[in-house]
Amino acid sequence: MNFGRPYEEHQRSIAKAIRDARASGHTRYQTTHSAVPVDPSRMTDRQIDLFALREAQRYTERIINQHNEQVARKS
Repeated sequence: MNFGRPYEEHQRSIAKAIRDARASGHTRYQTTHSAVPVDPSRMTDRQIDLFALREAQRYTERIINQHNEQVARKS
């Protein structure tokens, strides 16, 4: 299974959501994967990109682990 596409899509969607929140003046944003909320109004584009990268990594690791567990159960 290729996990590259979901990784890139998730990274782009997180970055867009945070930028949208920043443009709307929101001061709190939290993903379903992150334990700590961030303040988009205080984030630079670089910080947003790095946050989105880490979130995409967590997301991809989770779906890879789920896939591996399903494959192991079938064996």
